[in-house]
Parts: sequence; C-alpha cells; structure tokens
Amino acid sequence: MAIGRSEIDLLRRAGVLPATGYARAMALVRDGGSWARWARHALLALGVGHLLSGIVFFFAYNWAALPAIAKFALLEAGILAAAGVALWRGADRPEGASALIAATLLVGVLLAVIGQVYPSGAEPWQLFGLWAALALPWTIASRNAAHWLVWLVVLHIAAGLYADQVLVARGRLTVLGAVTCVSLLSLAALVARELLVHRGQMWAAARWTRLVPAIVGLGGLALGAGLFLLDGSGGTDLAAPVAFGAAAAALGTFYREKRPDLAVLAAVTGFAVLLLIAAAARVVADRIGFEETETALLSLAVLVFWSVAIVAGAARLLERLRRTMPADSDG
Repeated sequence: MAIGRSEIDLLRRAGVLPATGYARAMALVRDGGSWARWARHALLALGVGHLLSGIVFFFAYNWAALPAIAKFALLEAGILAAAGVALWRGADRPEGASALIAATLLVGVLLAVIGQVYPSGAEPWQLFGLWAALALPWTIASRNAAHWLVWLVVLHIAAGLYADQVLVARGRLTVLGAVTCVSLLSLAALVARELLVHRGQMWAAARWTRLVPAIVGLGGLALGAGLFLLDGSGGTDLAAPVAFGAAAAALGTFYREKRPDLAVLAAVTGFAVLLLIAAAARVVADRIGFEETETALLSLAVLVFWSVAIVAGAARLLERLRRTMPADSDG
C-alpha cells in the first residue's frame, strides 16, 4: 500500500504517529515534484504580493505629482491586465486565480482613488460593500480558497463598518450585538465551506479553510460573551453568550460526530475555558471583591485555583477526544 500525505494525516489524527515523527514522515513522502509545485506556488504568491505592494507604495509616494487621469489609467490598466492573464491561463489555475486576486485588490485601490479624487460623501461601509459586490464574480470564477479568504475579509470589514456606522449609531444594535452579528457571518462562511466540500468541491477542502472561519467566528462570539460576563450588561446583549453557547454546542457536536476535527474542538474548548474563567472572575468580584488586601488575596487564590482546575479538565477532555475520535475527517 502506497502511503502519502493523506494517510500520514490519518495516522497522526488516530494517535498512531507521534508528533515528533510527523514532520519526518511528511518529508519522506514529498518527492521532487511535490517540492517543485510548492516552490512555484510560493514564488507566485510572493510575486503577486510584492507587485501589489509596489503599486500601493507607488501611489502613496507619487500621489501629489500624478494627475487624476494617470491614477485611473494605471489602475484600470492593471485590472484589465490581471483579468486578461486570468482568461489566458484559466481562472481556476494558480496563475489565473492569483491574477484575479490581484484584480480584486486593485478594484479596492481604484475605489479609494475615486473617493479621493471625486469626493462623493459615501460612507466607508458603502465603499467596502461595493468592493465586495464587484469582486464577487471573479471570486466565484477563480474557485480558489485564498481568493475567497480575501473576499471574506472585505465583506467582514463592510459588515463591521455598517454595523458600527449605521446600526449602532442609530441605536438599533449595541456594540456587543454588532460583534455577535459579524461573528455569525464567519460561522455562515464555515457552513458554506462544509456544504461545498460535501458536494465534492475539493478546492475548498484545505484544513485552514475550516479553522480560520471557526476560530474567527467563535473568537468574536467569545469576545462578546466575555464582555457581557465581565460588565454585566443587560437587555439584548444577552444574545452574545446565548449565541456563543449555541455555536459552541453545534460545532462541538458536528466536529465530534460528523466531521471529526480535533483542532476545531480544541478551539471550542479553549474559548469555553476563557468564558468560564471570566464568569468566575465576575462571581468572585461580586461575592468576595478586590477592594481590601485580604479579600483581594482570597479572590486571586480562588481564581487561580479555578483556572488551573478548568484548564486541567479541558486538557484531559481533549486528550480523551484525541484517543477516541475516528480519523475519517475530510481535513
């Protein structure tokens, strides 16, 4: 039986292969062709990144000296050139996908230039929303996870700015409610990722495409829930801890039973531990307090004991999960 990277990953997740031997085993199965493909993709990513950085710094340094027509001409020529490369090489190939990522970023720069040359009074969230809308067709065409990550970053910025500048400013949402809503957007992206992989779209199956939205979404919900616990905010802010509890339960069940993934379970457990410590800090502050030296020392001792106990319990839980989870995740 031939052993490749997927088989080594299965052995590692099953606990058969120790961590010390994982890197050595992966090095053994990587042949010259694998390293050549990795080098081409890495150099392509570095080249595109340096090219886009050079364009941004060029405009920043020569901004005052450039006439408006030159600014627009250079950016639009760059967008057309990137789109042309994508058509030539194929939008779903690495070169074409990288060109479309460059075109997506240049669209954002172009919108910024338009806003500065012709002030329209548009809010920042409108510019980012328009950026996301204009770049969406290219993102779909590229079938590239990195391109989707760039697009989701733009979409999250647009959603966050809209929540802050419109919903929070008009009293329709609190700050914690806005954090909760934007965090749920990340979890919606995670759900979309799982549906795509389930339907055989393996371009979205890289491990990081699961971990990034899971950690960002859970982290945002945990932040909102932690602020609620520490500040004791009432009213609709109760949605933050409720949303975190529901999301943690759903992700914990799904990635334990349906798509075993210890990394996501570790993220769920870690954020839950932080919230339990925050809840303990709130209880200790209310019941014992930190005002006097004696009570402060007692409160600190209780928190240290509770933190050590809860972290030790979480470590034992994760170790038990590692030993009992099936190693049949799609990665």
